[in-house]
Amino acid sequence: MDGDKGAFYDCAFHGYQDTLSDLAGRHYFRHCLVEGAVDFIFGYGKSIYEDCTLQSNMAASSQQPGWVTAHGRAADKSAAFVFKGGSITGSGQQYLGRAWNEQATVVFYQVNMAGIVVPQGWDKWTPSQDVSQVTFAEVGCSGPGSGTSGRVPWEKHMNNADVQRFVDIGFIDDGWLSNQP
Repeated sequence: MDGDKGAFYDCAFHGYQDTLSDLAGRHYFRHCLVEGAVDFIFGYGKSIYEDCTLQSNMAASSQQPGWVTAHGRAADKSAAFVFKGGSITGSGQQYLGRAWNEQATVVFYQVNMAGIVVPQGWDKWTPSQDVSQVTFAEVGCSGPGSGTSGRVPWEKHMNNADVQRFVDIGFIDDGWLSNQP
C-alpha cells in the first residue's frame, strides 16, 4: 500500500516474506489476517491494525526466528504500526519486529501473543544499529508470548497519554474513515 487513506476490512494477505507492503500513508485494517514469516508487515506507513490475526508460517524446524514487522519512518514524520487487539499465532518463532531504521515505531496494545514470540521480543536490523530513537512497545498484552521479563532493554515503556495517542483512531483519522463509500 503506497497511498493515503486506505481501509481494509475482513481481508486476508498471504505470503512468506514481505507479505504486506504498508509503505506510505495512513491505513486502517480491521479483522484482517496477515500471514508470513519474514518482515511480513513492512514499510513506513502510519497504520492501525485492529483485531487482526498475525499468523506466522515459519517452519517449526527453523533455527532462525522471523520478524512480524519491519518498520521505519523519517525523523520528521509521526508514522507507526499500531496493533490494537487481535493475536499473534502460528508456527516457528517470531520477533515482534526489527527496526528498519533508527526511528522505527511499533506498538502492540492488548494483543494476545502465542508462545512463538521469542523472549527478546524485538531485534535490530544490524547488530551495530543505534536504537536510541526507536519506539517499540507492548501494552496490556496477554498470552504465553507476552512476558516482557526477557525483552530487550531498549523496549519503550509508555505512559497512558502516549498509549492513547497511538491507539486512538484519531492517530490516523481526521474524518476520512467515516466518509468512505
